[in-house]
Amino acid sequence: GAMLEAKTGEPWEVLVRRHVFEPLGMAGAGFGAPGTPGLVDQPSGHNIGAMGTLAPFVPGSPVTDNPAVIGPAGRVHATASDILAYLEAHARKPAFLSADSWTRLHTPPFGGTYALGWERRGETLWHNGSNTLWYAAIQADLARGTVAMAAANDGRLQSAQPAVETALKEALAAVS
Repeated sequence: GAMLEAKTGEPWEVLVRRHVFEPLGMAGAGFGAPGTPGLVDQPSGHNIGAMGTLAPFVPGSPVTDNPAVIGPAGRVHATASDILAYLEAHARKPAFLSADSWTRLHTPPFGGTYALGWERRGETLWHNGSNTLWYAAIQADLARGTVAMAAANDGRLQSAQPAVETALKEALAAVS
């Protein structure tokens, strides 16, 4: 993000909106945790609160997302349909990126399985993330052209991660 901002003179959020969200029609995507401060217009992220029990965190409070300094690595939110549009782009490789760019994005540059934000599992791309109040995992099967996502508004990884991974596997099995 810092390199892009230095090169273009524009905030990374503007660049992501212009070059990713808009071409893919991701109208519900944005930055920071979902929801409008003072309103209940999106599900709230949950984790252990001050009373030691699972509690929702109010949108807009300082603890509802990752710190701004790691914004380009983890402060994007999107609706399920927007995430699926993003995954479809990776699976189908539309012309808004060149074939060479898609290949570079999906190929581990130093060997291993890490490919610029994706874990490469054979012909499948997988990614997950959490801001301690949400957990999500996404997958694109390049060979079959299938995609799936699963998420939970529960930041307790010990319970959310297995449930989300199971849902992701079940979703992919349903389209086989």
